[in-house]
Amino acid sequence: MELTRMISLSSCTGAFLFYYFTGIVNWGIAIPVSLGSIAGSFLGLKLIPHIQTKWIQIILPIIFLFLIVQVVTDLIQ
Repeated sequence: MELTRMISLSSCTGAFLFYYFTGIVNWGIAIPVSLGSIAGSFLGLKLIPHIQTKWIQIILPIIFLFLIVQVVTDLIQ
C-alpha cells in the first residue's frame, strides 16, 4: 500500500513540475479543481463507512455514465 502511494506521489509531482516549468498550468482551473479534489477525498473518507456496498455498486456506475455522456457531448460540440 505504501509503495503504491509513493509511486502515485512521485508521478503526480513529476507531472506537476513538468507542466509548471513549461508554463502550461492554468491556475484558474488548477486551484479550484485541486481544492475540490481534496475536499471530496475527505468527505468520501468520512461517508463511505456509513454507506452499504450495494448502494456504492449502484451509484458509481451511474456517476461514471453521466461523466462519459458529458465528455462525449463536449467532444461533439
